[in-house]
Amino acid sequence: MTTVVDARGKACPQPVILTKQALAAGDPAGEVLVVVDNATAKGNVQRFAESQGRRVEVEERAGEYQVRVFGSAETTSAQLSGELSAPAASVAVVAEAARPGLVVQFGGDQLGRGEEQLGEALMKTFIYTLAQLEERPRAMVFLNRGVFLTTEGSPVLAHLLELAEVGTEVVSCGTCLDFYGRKELLRVGQVGNMYSIVEILAAAGRLISV
Repeated sequence: MTTVVDARGKACPQPVILTKQALAAGDPAGEVLVVVDNATAKGNVQRFAESQGRRVEVEERAGEYQVRVFGSAETTSAQLSGELSAPAASVAVVAEAARPGLVVQFGGDQLGRGEEQLGEALMKTFIYTLAQLEERPRAMVFLNRGVFLTTEGSPVLAHLLELAEVGTEVVSCGTCLDFYGRKELLRVGQVGNMYSIVEILAAAGRLISV
């Protein structure tokens, strides 16, 4: 049986929440078909479903996306046959993200309020210092103009890449990237939706917000 979720016109994180509700309420072996009308929502739903160990197929029709999420029974069978190594890896990433630890939330591309040049210099020093800590952040979340730090032209890309290489999860708000037209300029980490971002923040053992 296929459950249809019409998430067209829904703002983030509604498509993901509706998908989560449909998966929870439906037959575990059944399918959920999610219809969305933009690439950001499509990506968010796909990443969420894969993080739950589900197999996903996406089809574009007349500017809309049909995201078909297959049932857990079929997913388990496919994983045993070695067909779904990528979603299995996604589950491991989500399990790691749920581990308590230091999470840093960035709401802008400057540190503090006042002189712009000073704020940019302080932010660069702040992120450099995070990379030198013995216990590095488990995750770093970038919202609003904070996404300028993770995209092309950022003065702190080298430090963020260093952190990502040693296991820090770097997540940029997809809605923010779209708003500023910088999604194609993302150079470190992954795109997140508000649902996944709130999960990361809620699981934080310690949270720094700058």
